[in-house]
Amino acid sequence: MIKTPIIALGVCTAFLQSASLMVGAELPLEDFAIPQTSYLGTGPGAAGARVALGWVEAGHLSKGALKVDYDFTAGGTSTQWIYSGWLSPQPTALRFYAKGAKGAHVIATLTDSSRQCHQFWFTLSGSEWERFDVPLKGDTEHEHWGGSDDGVIHDPLTALQIGPVSHDKEKGTLFIDEVAVQSEASESELARSRVEFLAKSAGLNVAPSQLAGIFSTKDAKWATLSLDGVPVSVDEVLVHLTCTDANGHSKEGLPKQILLKRSEGFARKLDLQSPIGYYNVSYRLAVRESEIEKEAAPGSFVYAVIPENPVTGKDPKSPFGVCTHFNGWPAEIGKLVKKAGIAWIYNDINTMPDVVVPVARENHLCYLPVFTWYTHPLEQNKDKDGNWDWSDVAAKYRKYAETYGKEIDFYDIGGEPHSKWGAVFGGDWDGGPWQKPYLKFGRQMTQALKQGNPGATILWPDIDVMMWYRQFFDLGAADTIEIVAPHPYNLHRLNPYPEDQPMINQSLPDFYRLVRKHELNWRVWDDEVGFSSFRLAETTPGNLYSPCTELQQAQLLVRLIVLQLVNGVEKIFWYDFRNDGTDPTAPEHNFGLIRYDYTPKPSLVAYANLIDQLRQSRWLGSYHIGGGAFAYAFVDRAKKPKLVAWVKQGSATLGIRVPSNIKQISMTDIFGTTLMGEVTNHQYPLPLSETPIFVEGLTDEDITAFVTKQDVP
Repeated sequence: MIKTPIIALGVCTAFLQSASLMVGAELPLEDFAIPQTSYLGTGPGAAGARVALGWVEAGHLSKGALKVDYDFTAGGTSTQWIYSGWLSPQPTALRFYAKGAKGAHVIATLTDSSRQCHQFWFTLSGSEWERFDVPLKGDTEHEHWGGSDDGVIHDPLTALQIGPVSHDKEKGTLFIDEVAVQSEASESELARSRVEFLAKSAGLNVAPSQLAGIFSTKDAKWATLSLDGVPVSVDEVLVHLTCTDANGHSKEGLPKQILLKRSEGFARKLDLQSPIGYYNVSYRLAVRESEIEKEAAPGSFVYAVIPENPVTGKDPKSPFGVCTHFNGWPAEIGKLVKKAGIAWIYNDINTMPDVVVPVARENHLCYLPVFTWYTHPLEQNKDKDGNWDWSDVAAKYRKYAETYGKEIDFYDIGGEPHSKWGAVFGGDWDGGPWQKPYLKFGRQMTQALKQGNPGATILWPDIDVMMWYRQFFDLGAADTIEIVAPHPYNLHRLNPYPEDQPMINQSLPDFYRLVRKHELNWRVWDDEVGFSSFRLAETTPGNLYSPCTELQQAQLLVRLIVLQLVNGVEKIFWYDFRNDGTDPTAPEHNFGLIRYDYTPKPSLVAYANLIDQLRQSRWLGSYHIGGGAFAYAFVDRAKKPKLVAWVKQGSATLGIRVPSNIKQISMTDIFGTTLMGEVTNHQYPLPLSETPIFVEGLTDEDITAFVTKQDVP
């Protein structure tokens, strides 16, 4: 025997001629009846070989065959079509049909359960279809290697490949059709094998009619369900469906089961006409064998329905923003940002031209760039007298503002500078010597941006507890700063709730006192804030951020944004729109409103509903309920008073006084579900939980006496 490497396999020089080895019923593996893309893939061919796989309508006895165009003139000796379907247990023989040029050679390569490779050679005798049989039981002369390397085919088979082979730099075309096996397995063993294969290999593909399965209320809502990897002998697959909402409550509306048929390409349209909400659909694949249903594989998919965004153009007055990474993300994500009703994007930029500007322009989004051209001071920016000057960097900032000033009026000079500047000048998170040179840097950048765009407004960085603004003020920045831009994350696991954020309870009141005392025209934008829906594990890096579920992330998002807005923060940019990775234990991978694969998280629905509730609203102040509840009153765009209320932990039913004569109020949760409540004797027991609710139907009379205006300039 001579072993020649072919696709990392071996070749036996003894040719097996066609023999009628198939006895009894044949089990079809592949008949190539439909031109599926699964046919169009080969293994790693030998160097220099060229191959093209295709499908032809004219098969051996019926429609469809595989066409293999091969060319070994530039090198290589073989290429093989890889069969990825079901392989029968206890096989005794393999059969396939092939045709090609007279004298051309075909190989069939099988891998068994011991990882031993078995290879059989055949020679074509003419240009008509020929039957080839491979004995899989008993003594057979063939090449084998790897695994047990004993020449015995150990059940079950795990892989099958068929294709052309040549040592003479040939080229030509090979056709393959009607691949089948004979098996000694019983009907019950075959049925069990098919179900096991379906469980391992079949994948339910879900193709929603809208990008990522994110629908607005006006969208046509449906998805095509289709299956790959179904054994040839299985003609029907049942898909059992169970739908739940973000809270895990069962939801009606979808069929309990649908039937996917081979005659229909294992594909079917599924209607998803659902009200506003987040939906998780669990499914179970099953097949019927002898009238008995056998479960094959479970899985799930999600979709979301959000309010229609009525704003088609830019909406600069909106306070709602999101952090993005469009210098690394596909531009199509911009459509989802706009669809959710988000008006602003905050994106780092360090190149010209700015690739984010076209995304903002295309989707009518307001854009706040944060500059990362210059992240730490370099020796080249120090003159001979030891003074720092950043004119070269300022020139870039000015050029940027000149180029994009017609579309951008707000700029962030550079977020979170403390670590890199502190490493050079001293100091860290709490401030220190780095702030004095940074103040000079900030002045130069602010001046440069305003020279490039005279209407520009500049944001200066701050941190979660807001203390740099005070230090910059003490260094003489009163005439330079316009907007202070903190990143008020809840960084410490002992302080996981937005209600306890130091910025709310201490930093903002101190800020407003400074502003009033010195008659400053300073404002606050949160240009980065969020909660990560990660799972704490031993592998979780660092000790920052509190883990939370996706449901908790949605709850915390609404609570944080409401608290920030009612306390005078003008714009809020949630970090970030899309998950930055797929590790469930990494905090930095799980801040997004959508997952890495674009599918929605509950927080996307919560944010879209919050935006719809608060669009063009005016805050009135805190609404007193007592019992540890957080409640705030506002007037919506229809000039109607509303409440948003929750408790920090657990749940509580707290009575509210309703002085007017109204008999009903409505309560809508953050996912859009609305319930009606009856007012009795001017009282209503308001059911509160960690999930905020929006209370509607109250009158001015019901609100005014219980509201305390926030201490906001």
